[in-house]
Amino acid sequence: MVLGKTTTANAILNNPEYKKNKGNIVFEGEDITNKKTDEIARKGIFMSFQLPEEIPRNFCNKLFKISKKQYNWKTSKNI
Repeated sequence: MVLGKTTTANAILNNPEYKKNKGNIVFEGEDITNKKTDEIARKGIFMSFQLPEEIPRNFCNKLFKISKKQYNWKTSKNI
């Protein structure tokens, strides 16, 4: 099985939907393999979702135009 970042985080945080088959999880010298999720979170390990703010299209267009002028893309080949 291939583990991704979210799967790994769920396994570390002892999500009941994920089963660890072997090995231990050690954090700062302490085995947290079988600790409760809230105990792990109190140690500073937790999961959060990325919710990037949407950038308005007109802002991006203005940014690209300004960048193009500043960098002079017409003559540069170092991009």
